[in-house]
Amino acid sequence: GAEFDLLAALVGHPDRVLSRDVLVAWLKGYSRDAFDRSIDNRITRLRRKLEPAGVQIRTLRGLGYLIEKAGVDGA
Repeated sequence: GAEFDLLAALVGHPDRVLSRDVLVAWLKGYSRDAFDRSIDNRITRLRRKLEPAGVQIRTLRGLGYLIEKAGVDGA
């Protein structure tokens, strides 16, 4: 469920950098502390599933995560 919600947030906002805080706020029923790495772990799992299909989730250090529209559209 949480992986799907995370993917939906990224796909729903292609070419937009989404910070951890924004992603946490959008995930239903989820709260985190300053050292929580669960978003990072979910991103890692999503990457393993999506990269064979040519979809990349980029990390912009200190800013957040980004999925590019070309990857979403399959172009």
